[in-house]
Amino acid sequence: LSDLTIAITTKSYLTSSDTTSFVKADSVPSGARPAVKFTITNIGTNLSGRFTFKAPLPTSSTYTFTSDSQDSLLPGEHIDYVLGFDRARTGDSRDITITVDPDNLIVEANERNNSDSITLDIKKRKEKARDFCPGPFLCPTHPG
Repeated sequence: LSDLTIAITTKSYLTSSDTTSFVKADSVPSGARPAVKFTITNIGTNLSGRFTFKAPLPTSSTYTFTSDSQDSLLPGEHIDYVLGFDRARTGDSRDITITVDPDNLIVEANERNNSDSITLDIKKRKEKARDFCPGPFLCPTHPG
């Protein structure tokens, strides 16, 4: 039988929409895109068959990412992914759980190793202080 496992390997953030902008970090700074790196491995003895994975994400409105159908993995084969998102809900200990084969369409030796979870701290965007400007001109802002 096949046996797909998932392991979230790194929590981080992206500085742009490109996954090569990945920065390893325990917390996500204001304005950055939270991201996780994870690996799906077939530790079974047979070809896995095509599979998907799902991840409910801590976004400002409820959203569950569902992957397209992924190529089969040979026994012992693995694939690495980066999943980043925007419109993050700020706060400490925001949960991210990723589940491979969420609908149990693949017959596996072990169905209990198909999910992994982490928490991320996502920092709030700070308000910028403004100087008082009485006239009809642009007011300076303080960096921050």
